[in-house]
Amino acid sequence: ATTTATVGENLTLDIYADPGTNFLNTIIMTIQVDPDLFEIVSIAKNDQKVPAVLNGPTIDNSTGTVSYSIGSTVNLADTI
Repeated sequence: ATTTATVGENLTLDIYADPGTNFLNTIIMTIQVDPDLFEIVSIAKNDQKVPAVLNGPTIDNSTGTVSYSIGSTVNLADTI
């Protein structure tokens, strides 16, 4: 999808992991953006799809890292 944001406006993204027919129980996710264009201000999990945070999130302006335990759930949604 395409969206437009102005300078200073927050932009929310949903990120999904779909393993197809494979079983997925842990995800380690690192998001990196161009620091001249974006700043990562938060990472939040979808409580209905992701039961537990194992580590993080850690955010350093242009990089965000978090690891999740997702049990038998096959889709992961995060908001940046």
